[in-house]
Amino acid sequence: MNENNSIQNQSRSRTYDIPSLLEFSGPSTRLADPITDGLALIGFRSTDQNEMNISLLLSSQAIPFYMRQEKGWGGVEKQLLLVVPNDRQQDAMDVLNAAAEEGALELAEGMEGLTSY
Repeated sequence: MNENNSIQNQSRSRTYDIPSLLEFSGPSTRLADPITDGLALIGFRSTDQNEMNISLLLSSQAIPFYMRQEKGWGGVEKQLLLVVPNDRQQDAMDVLNAAAEEGALELAEGMEGLTSY
């Protein structure tokens, strides 16, 4: 087995204490300006609760991010556009997927069960 694959599989199998992460009270890592060399993550419903939970989850993991509402098109509901640095994309998706599985994040209609892997 390739050592990189082993490391990648270990990070994906990492477990998170989502309730504790949602109580994070440290500094926010949300950026005011878009990340120019980042990767966009979509599929999260645009709600105040989702925005707050995503902010807490990513900040607790020291992952810088940029987030804004994207207008829906063709009857699609508004979604949050979330951009993280390329080198932190896997970390961000791991914690966000874990939170979604526990019901702490709402996915946009039609996006349930989808991941970036």
